Amino acid sequence: MAQPRLLCVLSKGTRIREGLDAFLRAHNVRTGTIGGIGAVGQADIGFYDLAAKEYRRKEVPEITELVSFLGNITWVDEAPFIHAHVVLGRPDFTLLGGHFFDARIAITGEFTIHPHPQEATRAHDPTIGLSLIVPPAQQP
Repeated sequence: MAQPRLLCVLSKGTRIREGLDAFLRAHNVRTGTIGGIGAVGQADIGFYDLAAKEYRRKEVPEITELVSFLGNITWVDEAPFIHAHVVLGRPDFTLLGGHFFDARIAITGEFTIHPHPQEATRAHDPTIGLSLIVPPAQQP
Protein backbone atom coordinates (compact mmCIF):
# COMPACT_ATOMS: atom_id res chain seq x y z
CA MET A 1 0.00 0.00 0.00
CA ALA A 2 1.29 3.44 -0.92
CA GLN A 3 2.23 5.77 1.89
CA PRO A 4 0.12 8.95 2.13
CA ARG A 5 1.43 12.15 0.62
CA LEU A 6 2.67 14.75 3.05
CA LEU A 7 2.40 18.53 2.98
CA CYS A 8 5.26 20.60 4.37
CA VAL A 9 4.74 24.35 4.59
CA LEU A 10 7.82 26.43 5.40
CA SER A 11 7.39 29.96 6.72
CA LYS A 12 9.15 33.19 5.82
CA GLY A 13 12.80 33.25 6.81
CA THR A 14 13.26 29.46 6.93
CA ARG A 15 16.25 27.96 5.11
CA ILE A 16 14.73 25.34 2.80
CA ARG A 17 17.31 22.61 3.40
CA GLU A 18 17.06 23.01 7.17
CA GLY A 19 13.25 23.04 7.15
CA LEU A 20 12.86 20.07 4.83
CA ASP A 21 15.53 18.03 6.64
CA ALA A 22 13.71 18.53 9.96
CA PHE A 23 10.38 17.58 8.38
CA LEU A 24 11.79 14.42 6.77
CA ARG A 25 13.35 13.35 10.07
CA ALA A 26 10.14 14.04 12.01
CA HIS A 27 8.06 12.00 9.56
CA ASN A 28 10.72 9.31 9.01
CA VAL A 29 10.69 9.75 5.23
CA ARG A 30 13.64 7.70 3.94
CA THR A 31 12.93 7.67 0.20
CA GLY A 32 10.54 9.63 -1.97
CA THR A 33 9.91 12.44 -4.38
CA ILE A 34 9.27 16.09 -3.60
CA GLY A 35 7.74 19.04 -5.41
CA GLY A 36 7.19 22.60 -4.34
CA ILE A 37 6.25 26.18 -5.10
CA GLY A 38 6.46 29.48 -3.26
CA ALA A 39 8.76 32.50 -3.15
CA VAL A 40 12.41 32.56 -2.13
CA GLY A 41 15.39 34.85 -1.68
CA GLN A 42 19.10 34.24 -1.37
CA ALA A 43 18.87 31.24 -3.71
CA ASP A 44 21.97 29.24 -4.49
CA ILE A 45 21.66 27.21 -7.71
CA GLY A 46 24.11 25.43 -9.96
CA PHE A 47 24.94 23.64 -13.17
CA TYR A 48 27.09 20.51 -13.11
CA ASP A 49 30.16 20.75 -15.34
CA LEU A 50 30.86 17.12 -16.21
CA ALA A 51 34.31 17.79 -17.68
CA ALA A 52 35.47 19.56 -14.51
CA LYS A 53 33.38 17.26 -12.24
CA GLU A 54 32.16 20.23 -10.23
CA TYR A 55 29.19 22.55 -9.99
CA ARG A 56 29.24 26.07 -11.37
CA ARG A 57 27.21 28.02 -8.83
CA LYS A 58 25.10 31.15 -9.07
CA GLU A 59 23.71 33.16 -6.19
CA VAL A 60 20.36 34.80 -6.80
CA PRO A 61 19.98 37.33 -3.97
CA GLU A 62 16.67 38.94 -4.97
CA ILE A 63 13.23 37.57 -4.19
CA THR A 64 12.01 35.21 -6.92
CA GLU A 65 8.99 33.02 -7.44
CA LEU A 66 9.74 29.37 -6.80
CA VAL A 67 8.02 28.35 -10.03
CA SER A 68 9.04 24.72 -9.71
CA PHE A 69 10.98 22.61 -7.22
CA LEU A 70 11.28 18.96 -8.20
CA GLY A 71 13.49 16.28 -6.72
CA ASN A 72 14.02 13.00 -4.95
CA ILE A 73 14.79 12.03 -1.37
CA THR A 74 17.34 9.53 -0.14
CA TRP A 75 19.60 9.44 2.91
CA VAL A 76 23.39 9.71 2.96
CA ASP A 77 25.46 9.27 6.12
CA GLU A 78 22.34 9.14 8.33
CA ALA A 79 21.04 12.46 7.01
CA PRO A 80 18.31 13.33 4.51
CA PHE A 81 19.68 14.00 1.03
CA ILE A 82 17.44 15.95 -1.34
CA HIS A 83 18.53 16.12 -4.96
CA ALA A 84 16.37 18.82 -6.52
CA HIS A 85 16.23 21.17 -9.47
CA VAL A 86 14.43 24.50 -9.48
CA VAL A 87 12.99 27.09 -11.80
CA LEU A 88 12.99 30.63 -10.39
CA GLY A 89 10.90 33.47 -11.84
CA ARG A 90 12.22 37.01 -11.71
CA PRO A 91 10.02 40.15 -11.57
CA ASP A 92 10.69 40.79 -15.27
CA PHE A 93 9.24 37.31 -16.04
CA THR A 94 12.57 35.80 -17.02
CA LEU A 95 13.46 32.42 -15.59
CA LEU A 96 16.55 30.91 -14.02
CA GLY A 97 16.95 27.24 -13.35
CA GLY A 98 19.37 24.64 -12.19
CA HIS A 99 20.47 22.33 -9.43
CA PHE A 100 19.17 23.46 -6.04
CA PHE A 101 21.63 24.04 -3.21
CA ASP A 102 19.56 26.19 -0.85
CA ALA A 103 17.42 29.32 -0.47
CA ARG A 104 15.54 31.22 2.20
CA ILE A 105 11.74 31.36 2.13
CA ALA A 106 10.66 34.92 1.26
CA ILE A 107 6.88 34.51 1.57
CA THR A 108 5.93 30.81 1.81
CA GLY A 109 7.20 27.44 0.68
CA GLU A 110 4.64 24.73 -0.04
CA PHE A 111 6.10 21.27 -0.60
CA THR A 112 4.36 17.99 -1.36
CA ILE A 113 6.30 14.88 -0.39
CA HIS A 114 5.50 11.46 -1.82
CA PRO A 115 7.20 8.81 0.36
CA HIS A 116 8.20 5.58 -1.39
CA PRO A 117 8.13 2.23 0.44
CA GLN A 118 11.30 1.05 -1.30
CA GLU A 119 14.59 2.32 0.13
CA ALA A 120 17.18 3.69 -2.29
CA THR A 121 20.89 4.05 -1.78
CA ARG A 122 23.53 6.23 -3.40
CA ALA A 123 27.02 5.29 -4.50
CA HIS A 124 29.84 7.44 -5.80
CA ASP A 125 30.30 7.16 -9.57
CA PRO A 126 33.90 8.15 -10.36
CA THR A 127 33.20 8.69 -14.07
CA ILE A 128 30.53 11.26 -13.22
CA GLY A 129 32.00 12.57 -9.96
CA LEU A 130 28.75 12.40 -8.00
CA SER A 131 26.90 10.00 -5.72
CA LEU A 132 24.08 8.60 -7.85
CA ILE A 133 21.06 6.49 -6.93
CA VAL A 134 21.78 2.80 -7.34
CA PRO A 135 18.84 1.18 -9.14
CA PRO A 136 17.05 -1.22 -6.77
CA ALA A 137 17.89 -4.27 -8.91
CA GLN A 138 21.60 -3.42 -8.53
CA GLN A 139 21.60 -2.75 -4.78
CA PRO A 140 23.45 -5.18 -2.54
